[in-house]
Formats: sequence, C-alpha cells, structure tokens
Amino acid sequence: MPVAPVVQNLSATNVTSTTAWLNGRVADDGGASISAVAVYWGATDGEDPTSGVWSATNALAGGPWTNGAPLTYHANGLTANASYYYRYYAANASGPGWAASTEHVLAGGNVSVTNADSSATRTPQGLPTRGR
Repeated sequence: MPVAPVVQNLSATNVTSTTAWLNGRVADDGGASISAVAVYWGATDGEDPTSGVWSATNALAGGPWTNGAPLTYHANGLTANASYYYRYYAANASGPGWAASTEHVLAGGNVSVTNADSSATRTPQGLPTRGR
C-alpha cells in the first residue's frame, strides 16, 4: 500500500551574493507516482510547512520523481549577506511529504567572523579548547 513520499533537503550549492541552488532529493517515493514537487523558501524560516509564513513557493517541473531523484531550484534576487531558508515538499496519491527540517543558506558577500573569546585556541585536530 502506497504512503506519502519522503523528501530531504540538501545543502545549497553555487551560492553567490544574489543566487543559490536550493537542493534536495526524493528519499522515498512512497510506492506511488509523485504528482507534485515544490520548494518553499524565503528570508524567514516558515518552519511548519503549512504555516503560511514562507515568502515564496516554487513548483518544480519535470519528473518523474522516483527514489533518489535530485531536486533543485535556482533562487535568484537574493540579498548579499542575508540568510535564507528552504524546505522541500512532494505529494503522491497518498498525501504530502515534507522535508523533516528547514535548510539554511547565507547569500555570499562580505561576511566576516570575529572571535568573541580571545582565550579560545584550536588543537591540532581542529577541536576548540579553552586555556591550553
């Protein structure tokens, strides 16, 4: 008996100051043909997919979407140094399936990192330590 599909968010790629490829994949088609795939995204984490907070929803054309199929959407018009969030959705005859959590991407630009704890050091293995 078919069940709702399972989709996963993957890390964004080719991130610039104004664009990013928002990636995901079909982990399990649920044993039925997937009829719709979309990505929900925006500058605010909409969390619950049905929250109505997501600022953009983009349906993906193509398919067929079967187990392991890659999902990708080219988001553009991003603001440099701004955070964006996304979550994939797919549906089959048994119902909708959402990625288990939201993925985050930071649009490129002039991002800097400041060490707030001047006593922090790094061990040779790259693990942070204190007072060594």
